[in-house]
Amino acid sequence: VAPLRLLLSMTSAVKRCLNRVGPYGNSTATGQEHGQEGEGEISGGVDSEDTDGELATEEVEEGRAGGGGGGGGGRGINESSDPWDREGVLLAIGDGANDVAMIQAADVGVGVLGKEGRQAVNNSDVAVPLFRHLVPLLLVHGQLCTERLSRLITYSFYKNLTYWGVLLAFQFYCGFSGQALIDDISGSFYNVVLTALPILVVALQESHAPEPSISLLQHPELYNAHSPLSACRFWMEGVVLPLFHSAACFFIPMYSATPFGTQPAHTLWVVGKASYMAVVVVVTVELLLTTRAWTKLLGTVCLLSVAVAFPFLLLVWRLELAANYLDEATVGAADLLFKSPYFWMSMVAVVSLTAGSRYLERAIRWIYFPDPFMTLAREFHRTTTTTTTTNNGP
Repeated sequence: VAPLRLLLSMTSAVKRCLNRVGPYGNSTATGQEHGQEGEGEISGGVDSEDTDGELATEEVEEGRAGGGGGGGGGRGINESSDPWDREGVLLAIGDGANDVAMIQAADVGVGVLGKEGRQAVNNSDVAVPLFRHLVPLLLVHGQLCTERLSRLITYSFYKNLTYWGVLLAFQFYCGFSGQALIDDISGSFYNVVLTALPILVVALQESHAPEPSISLLQHPELYNAHSPLSACRFWMEGVVLPLFHSAACFFIPMYSATPFGTQPAHTLWVVGKASYMAVVVVVTVELLLTTRAWTKLLGTVCLLSVAVAFPFLLLVWRLELAANYLDEATVGAADLLFKSPYFWMSMVAVVSLTAGSRYLERAIRWIYFPDPFMTLAREFHRTTTTTTTTNNGP
């Protein structure tokens, strides 16, 4: 919780900072290099002899307090209103022991490695070696962390509500008796094994801008141009969308189940495993469709997540028998399911409906209602293609 709150606080501060900051390298700093001396006063200023550009606003403030030792460095902050009532988030920057109180009192503290020792760094939330690294910290790392956290939060709600929606829909067919459609072992593996690694990879390497270390520095105005986790996006992608997908994962296998061979393929556990496999495939495809930074690692992990689910269902009841645990309802259910043509046809129908509608929706957004990062991605792709064609010649 602490790292999540820190990153969200930092990115909120950056948003307010960039309201008054011009293009990178053209902004001007106010105040002196170390701020003005004064008890309980905080003045703005970020400066260094080793900077590629300067960034300073009223919200990014560095304060030095008089009185020797800096004990009152955070007095002006502590005497302010409650942090939840304050407008914006306070970011404090310091490089010495007399800045410790200010850094600790601020919402987000940044320590700079300097000649005055490491006290500021040891008590800060984020440490940078030089003042000039503050710009990449805010414009690149801050934006990427915000986007990755928003993806992690939204997708976590999405995949859990999709699974929960299937169980809820079945209650209308069992008189709300609490009868489970999916066995407990399969339900446990859903979150712990089958759907855990793909979102972990996305949360570590997702990037909503091409070549972020270059493009985000060249376009600092993009920070205020798009909200990564708005209320509308959360409710649509984290609540409404999974309810629609869970309905497809339940009703299509439910009403397409037919007798197969000598045993019926429309029994409780067979239909439950069909819905279970549909959920695993649908949430994995959804992640691939909405991820902008496709990598070999992500593709491999998503492929393994879906592929492992098939042998898992075939082995789980055999392992139960080997452990002298007999569950007659699940014995042979997966074997019967994977032999049934209805299962494979229902899987095609579920994926076509969910992924197809999602692809159409995103295509319309990219073509007719692109956000600034979509526009940047198209321009970057067009520039890269033109450069490659020019270098290769006719």
